[in-house]
Amino acid sequence: MPEELQSAVNEAMERLPDKQRLALILFSVEGMPQKEVAEILECSVELVKWNVFQARQKLKEMLKAYL
Repeated sequence: MPEELQSAVNEAMERLPDKQRLALILFSVEGMPQKEVAEILECSVELVKWNVFQARQKLKEMLKAYL
């Protein structure tokens, strides 16, 4: 990944709300099952799904110049 894009992704990730960032990292990057992510974040599986969805939407918006 080019350095400029990596920097933009890192910055965008930092701008996400904590729960969304953690849900996205644990589920999408670490590959944990949603149930396990829900246990770690002390929330429902539905909330994990919502947080991942919202995080992806926000990242897509923040990084649209690179897509």
